[in-house]
Amino acid sequence: MKTHQDVVQLAGRKTPSGDELRAALDGINAMANEGIGEIAAMARMACLAFESPDTYAHYLNEMAIVLDSISNRASQLMNDIGCEAESVGCTSLTDAERRRGMAWRVWRESVRTEGGAV
Repeated sequence: MKTHQDVVQLAGRKTPSGDELRAALDGINAMANEGIGEIAAMARMACLAFESPDTYAHYLNEMAIVLDSISNRASQLMNDIGCEAESVGCTSLTDAERRRGMAWRVWRESVRTEGGAV
């Protein structure tokens, strides 16, 4: 298991200060509370709607939109929390994901050096 120091070194950043970590955790907590609250509310409403025969007869398209919205909000929340954690050097990337990221950055830089648009 990687330690925080390992992650910071892999990210090529200095160790964040206590204030930076506290601010990141506060941000993550706020995002998680808001996002999970939204997801829970939409899921509860969807469950209640499926208790009515009218939903099956008239509102399946709307329910599909609600379920898609739940999925989209969860994906957005995962991305937002990941970005906030990365801002202080924390990441849950696998070694393979890091290698792919590095390969993409090398490619991007080579294209820019050759005068291409990225």
